[in-house]
Amino acid sequence: MISVDRKAFRKKLAPKLSRALDFDISEDKCAKFLEVLRDTVQESLSNDEEVNLIGFGKFEMQKRAARTARNPRTGEAIEIPSKSVPKFKFFDSFTKGIDDK
Repeated sequence: MISVDRKAFRKKLAPKLSRALDFDISEDKCAKFLEVLRDTVQESLSNDEEVNLIGFGKFEMQKRAARTARNPRTGEAIEIPSKSVPKFKFFDSFTKGIDDK
C-alpha cells in the first residue's frame, strides 16, 4: 500500500477541485478547505450528530463498553471505562468504485 502524505494529497486535490468548480483553487486554499471540513465533522460528532458525506461515507460516534483487561507484564486486572470513539464507514457506492479498478 502506498501512503499519500497531506501535502501530496493537497497537490492532487487542488487541481481537481479547480476543474470541478470552474474556479482556481490554490493548494493553500485546498488545505484550508480540508481543515474546515475536519473541524466541522469534529464539531458535529462532539454534538453527537452523524455526518453523511453522500457518495463517500458516514462519520458517527460509537460507544465502547467498559471492560476488564490484563496488564501483560504483571497479569494484574485493569478496569477500562466506557467511552465514545469516532467511527467511519464507507458507503457501498464508494467501495464498489475501488473494487472495479
